[in-house]
Amino acid sequence: MEPFAGEQPIPSVDEPTTPRVPLSYVPRQRSAVLEMDMGDGVVLYDDASSLVHHLSPSASIVWQLCQGEASVDELAADIADAYGLKSSEVEEQMTATIAEFDATGLVEDVRSGTRT
Repeated sequence: MEPFAGEQPIPSVDEPTTPRVPLSYVPRQRSAVLEMDMGDGVVLYDDASSLVHHLSPSASIVWQLCQGEASVDELAADIADAYGLKSSEVEEQMTATIAEFDATGLVEDVRSGTRT
């Protein structure tokens, strides 16, 4: 069934929505997270939750940038410039990756000092 003019279609149950953080989120690594470079990515150990996370090489780059000094949109713009990518695509990937970091307690937003 088509939506009425001006209405947004209802998302299908089969289409999961990816969590996102706002572009203004300023990610900082939590100090309780230990890090080891494995060459093909980074392995993180969160002492608070006793969880281990193996990051891909691209997620490892994002992790390294989470120093609490720049917002997601600033980080995405820097990555887009460095790799010749579209800012909108990088922003989409950055907001999803940092949302995963946030949801698992690996980072916090320095603007509030807490996770979202």
